[in-house]
Amino acid sequence: MDGERLFGDLRERWRRLKKQVKDDRRRVVDAEPDQQRTGNEEELGVLRDDELRTGVEAVKLREECTLRMRQEVLKVRRQRRYPDEDPKCGLVDTWREEGGKREGQMKDGSWVKDT
Repeated sequence: MDGERLFGDLRERWRRLKKQVKDDRRRVVDAEPDQQRTGNEEELGVLRDDELRTGVEAVKLREECTLRMRQEVLKVRRQRRYPDEDPKCGLVDTWREEGGKREGQMKDGSWVKDT
């Protein structure tokens, strides 16, 4: 799998989004002199800005990244002659609605059983 080919555009969009959020934060701090600046506010793997955690663009980026990764996993499943998983398992809306439930009757009336 060529990670740069598959995810390079998403990485670039994430970098632009982070820069935009950081620039916006800086403008707010500069406009309000009472705000206290702390040195390095970035900690690896920690998102302190709501825009990066739950903003529309950030969520879209994560959803698109997840979809691409699931498509690559599906290719491997097919190469190894495993059956395709239930297509709705890869949908964000399914997880929002049903959570991580793996077996039994789902809210939409379908039945799922891992074999």
